[in-house]
Amino acid sequence: MKMRKFCLLLFCVFLPLSGWATELPQPTMPPLEVDEEVPAQIVEMIRIAQAEVVAADKKALPRNNKYSIWYFNDQRRIGWCSCFISWCAHQAGLPLLKKKDAEPMPDDAVFVTNEAAVGNTFVTFEAAGRITDIPRPGYTIIYGVRGSTPYTHVGMVESVQYLGDGVYELTTLEGNVSNTCKRYAFRYVLNPTRAHRNFVAIPAQEQIREDAQYKLHKENWYITGFGQTWIPKAEQRVLPEIVGRDAPGAP
Repeated sequence: MKMRKFCLLLFCVFLPLSGWATELPQPTMPPLEVDEEVPAQIVEMIRIAQAEVVAADKKALPRNNKYSIWYFNDQRRIGWCSCFISWCAHQAGLPLLKKKDAEPMPDDAVFVTNEAAVGNTFVTFEAAGRITDIPRPGYTIIYGVRGSTPYTHVGMVESVQYLGDGVYELTTLEGNVSNTCKRYAFRYVLNPTRAHRNFVAIPAQEQIREDAQYKLHKENWYITGFGQTWIPKAEQRVLPEIVGRDAPGAP
């Protein structure tokens, strides 16, 4: 009888553990710290990028990986930060915009750029009238290097929390950082006291997430701007109504 109780006890203890061990961790969407409604396809793109960060597990990827191979359809070895963004957007079914096709986009359009070069990513958003200094979830974040180029790297904004006084706390999902995919957490200062000093670390005592990197990419980097993949309805411009010929009073 004692042996039966002992075996039953072991069964009760190890059964939950064995079940837990067979379940892979699933990426979850953190709360979006903005009031605006984020388009469903943008949310899906963020979820896909989250899953890629989990799958990479901080392991190094080759420079010719599934993101670059998808983009170029060959085995070239190249920096792939922009390819990562485009790949995630494509998987979410978002329209992809090339620089050659870029033109001012209506405010209700939802899209992501499709350029491998960081400079072309910025130019495409700029031509579409979609560069801003206010971050939102799903926006493309564009980094520059002080004293060098304003276009060195891109990532995807995952979450935004406004702390007041023009300071935002961001998490981003990025490819081609330390040859892998990572989540970063840092603060963005909208109106820095010194030019190009808008990218600062979160204080050490507030670095509580184990799934995010808090160390800045480079000490001399700054945030050039954000590509608006969508625009909140409250900020969309109302286009003037065009009166048709069949409307009352039309000539």
